[in-house]
Amino acid sequence: MPERLRKRQVGGEEARFTWAFNECLRREPNKAPSPTAINLLLEKPPPLNVLTGRKSVLRTRLLREAGFVQDGKWSRWHRP
Repeated sequence: MPERLRKRQVGGEEARFTWAFNECLRREPNKAPSPTAINLLLEKPPPLNVLTGRKSVLRTRLLREAGFVQDGKWSRWHRP
């Protein structure tokens, strides 16, 4: 594999997802970035409200780091 392609792949998907999460958060600071909003920024085709397992775990981590909490397992994310 050429060196330039290898560099592009390292952390590319996670970095793009983190950028989209932060951009959603910048646009609406008091609202938890939804999977749909993130996927729209990433230009993902429908269904837009679905994240893969790794991206779902990454979104949860980013939400917690941004100060969001969840009252119950299926509750909405919010800032206290």
